[in-house]
Amino acid sequence: MSNPQPPRTAEGTAHLLCRLISQPQASHSVASADWPTLYALAEAQGLAPMLHYIACQYDLRTHIDVETWKALEQSARQAALEHALLVREQKRIARALADAGVRVLWLKGLSVAQMLYPEPYRRPMVDLDLLVPDSQGEIAVRVLHTLSYKIEADESEMLLAGNPAIMRKLIHHVVFSNGLQSTMMVELHYRLGSYPRMGQTVDPTPWIWEQAIASEDGSLTLSPEALLLYLCAHIALQHGDQEAALKHYLDIHLLITARSIDWDAVIAQAVDLRWALATEHSLRKVSELFGTRFADDVIDTLRRRRAPEEDVARFARLQRTGAAVVRVDDMLRRLTFRERLWLIGRLLLPTVDYMRHRYQIAAGQSVWPYYGVRWWRQARQIGQWAYHRLHNQHR
Repeated sequence: MSNPQPPRTAEGTAHLLCRLISQPQASHSVASADWPTLYALAEAQGLAPMLHYIACQYDLRTHIDVETWKALEQSARQAALEHALLVREQKRIARALADAGVRVLWLKGLSVAQMLYPEPYRRPMVDLDLLVPDSQGEIAVRVLHTLSYKIEADESEMLLAGNPAIMRKLIHHVVFSNGLQSTMMVELHYRLGSYPRMGQTVDPTPWIWEQAIASEDGSLTLSPEALLLYLCAHIALQHGDQEAALKHYLDIHLLITARSIDWDAVIAQAVDLRWALATEHSLRKVSELFGTRFADDVIDTLRRRRAPEEDVARFARLQRTGAAVVRVDDMLRRLTFRERLWLIGRLLLPTVDYMRHRYQIAAGQSVWPYYGVRWWRQARQIGQWAYHRLHNQHR
């Protein structure tokens, strides 16, 4: 029997990488794999530390060239160092907020890593995400200031600067950087309701708080069912297929395989939150990539019980190039007529400070040519959005 051929496409490489991590004992392409290409993709997609773990656990080193193995080891060491720093900061922030009487729910990366990964540092992260009650947001901000954190205005905040009313409607978190450690970032969320709307608006924040459970160290995290829904929605509605990394899908795979999931509860809440499309889409992707198994009728039930106002065509456009147009449209739907005019004007003609930050324009260099670059990119995004919309209408 001839040896299986290594994948020749990016999609094939991604599929092989995911199956190596989820089913290493069943993979028949290890010996013939293009390991430098696999490593490059794993590094870009946040899977390099897990690929190193699998290689160590299943004695795959003999199949990997020396340079790639060194790169994998370095990636694992770097991830371990960054994880240690994040854990230290999490504990410091948690203590300070607890002393101030602020309730904290840890989201995504670090809680997922500690809950699901064989060694938590195998899940790379770039920041800490925490949710606090809206009523305690100002207290939490003051606490972070005392810990040498400063507000780091992200692009959305810089774009909307000068209009607090619009910021309150569209912005749901504050980004901080540590004045002593410039690479340490914290996202302080006070609500979870900014995803592009798939039908009637339903604020998931109260339900998310109801699903908070205490972990072994006493910190609050989400129940498996709530975490699964949140991860699915975050991938499909916040990132979309164009931006989601493979590490995000691995989170879901590990959650489903490591925890007992009440699928009836997942389906019922996905329908109530208008997240049925997002949940169905993310589960399909995880199954395709990692071979994740779950009850056969989950996808069919989600589709059958999905609320009629969940817009399938609109959701599909979120997953393709041109998704930025859908996101802008969603923002405009939340605003009054006058606020819409203001936002459109600001999108076309942002402030000079925003332009310098967004396009990394050096001091003394003219900003005006970059407005032309911005308009060209906006026109291209609109064109891509229009093409996909017309193409789907004439199918």
